Amino acid sequence: MDARTIAAGGAAAILTMVGTLVWNNAEAGTVVYRKQEADGTVRYSDRSFPGAERLEIEPAPATPYVPRSELERNRARRNARSPGDDASYASMKISHPESGAVVWNATEPVGVSVQVLPQLRDRHQVVLYLDGMEVQRQEGTSFQVSNVLPGAHQLMAAVVNEGGFELLRSQPASFTLLRRSLLRPRQTLPQQPSP
Repeated sequence: MDARTIAAGGAAAILTMVGTLVWNNAEAGTVVYRKQEADGTVRYSDRSFPGAERLEIEPAPATPYVPRSELERNRARRNARSPGDDASYASMKISHPESGAVVWNATEPVGVSVQVLPQLRDRHQVVLYLDGMEVQRQEGTSFQVSNVLPGAHQLMAAVVNEGGFELLRSQPASFTLLRRSLLRPRQTLPQQPSP
């Protein structure tokens, strides 16, 4: 062993000891001293010095350990199917706007309708996704989605039971939202096909 190896080992030991002291102090709360100088700079130290105010730093809150078995029980409880879930839904689709539709809209919410067969059961909900993000969840099949920006979008819906377990998901339906131009307000709009 040469001097560099011993020095490196010694440095590692010192770093470990300092880290342990910092860790232990952080758990118990840490005292820091702060002083603002006349030129506006702020000095901090772990040692008291003239004119410094003492600050006590509270330890960060710890997250309690939850055993894996309890996490799995909670997940199973949350995903539990209620009686009647096995006689599941036959189909589900976004019925309005139809896939590929162009929706002309000023600033009002976009109306979305979901068709579920057979009818949505009690305590089951429809979750509506816009561009992959959940936007609404309710015990019904008609939605009003606000703050949709102009452009191409994709809708999907899912039926979930009272535990939040997904029973069925629709195929995606895409639509394009267009708005009248503020620059050309007299612009004529293409005719919408009648339903």
